[in-house]
Amino acid sequence: MRRGFVVSLDVMAATIIAVVMIVATLTLLTEPSKYPDEYLYRYSVDFLTVATKEGSFSDGISGNWTPAEDLFDMASSNVCFNVTLKDQDESLVYNYTRPCRSPDYAVVGKYVVTDGGRNYLSEMRMWYK
Repeated sequence: MRRGFVVSLDVMAATIIAVVMIVATLTLLTEPSKYPDEYLYRYSVDFLTVATKEGSFSDGISGNWTPAEDLFDMASSNVCFNVTLKDQDESLVYNYTRPCRSPDYAVVGKYVVTDGGRNYLSEMRMWYK
């Protein structure tokens, strides 16, 4: 009788552990994101980073906005956005808007651009179509 009792406790402990693990896994899989627009935010910051590192903003500050606009045209067709570039005095240097409907809600990504010893703030408001 002792041997059967020990095996039963083993099976019960294993069953409890398995149930706890299944419940924990299902809870984690079905938990809604704490940041539902995190993708948009990351996309906007990454986009501004690429535009800066490729020199599109530097070219634009020098007067040639074509590389920046070519880059903006490559953005996903699922999103709409507005890009602004302001200088240290917060004067608007550049503004680009992809023609779309007005947003109900937009995410804002920011990135600092340095060109010729001056700092500029690039800002991208992004929203889903």
